[in-house]
Amino acid sequence: MEELHRPIQSVQNMEISISRPRVGEIVRLDHSTRAYVSIRDEEDVEDLVGNVTKYNILSGYGRFFVDVLNRTLPFDLHHDVSPGEKALLTKSMDERNRGLDGKIILRASRIITGRGELKRFKVYGVEPSMI
Repeated sequence: MEELHRPIQSVQNMEISISRPRVGEIVRLDHSTRAYVSIRDEEDVEDLVGNVTKYNILSGYGRFFVDVLNRTLPFDLHHDVSPGEKALLTKSMDERNRGLDGKIILRASRIITGRGELKRFKVYGVEPSMI
């Protein structure tokens, strides 16, 4: 999606419209949609306490409830995350489903949209929580 917006970055008032015959306009791309799909990776890595609510072991994508933010946000794993750390993610989700707290600590950076909104976390490490 970011590549579709490439012509828009150089011209301020440009819009791209995608239409189908007999249906009409399907999608309109402009500077606001470009800001939504463009991301910038925040370099600061922080510790986040919470529990996994959803996790796909094949793709490495999941959702994590962050206690401090009191909301669930998506995450994806950095390629250096070990199999043991991946097991902690699964354990957190399983414990939470059985009514336990399932708390863990994620070492993650924030992925921010072009509009400055938090889009997801990039996970670099997982530790058991001592809380």
